[in-house]
Amino acid sequence: MLPDCSLTAFSSVVYTERRLPQRGAVKEGEMCEINAFVLKDGKEELYLENVNIAKSAEGKVFLKNLFGEQKEFEGSIKEVSLAKNRLILVTKE
Repeated sequence: MLPDCSLTAFSSVVYTERRLPQRGAVKEGEMCEINAFVLKDGKEELYLENVNIAKSAEGKVFLKNLFGEQKEFEGSIKEVSLAKNRLILVTKE
């Protein structure tokens, strides 16, 4: 069973969090992380795992995962699917 997640967007920042099924509240210390993929030639290539923060600004996407690893991608966010735990990035055309 997939976790019950919600997506919160403040400006151009995307945060994900896991919700408790009974109350809809966030359990402290629990997050719903997603994996970031780059779409190339119709195929998805893994870019960064366990992403919990994604910021988009000025043609770039800043990603940070649970382990503190950070990456900056030149392009944009095409899709966010919490049900599939994935974020799809596309390069500038």
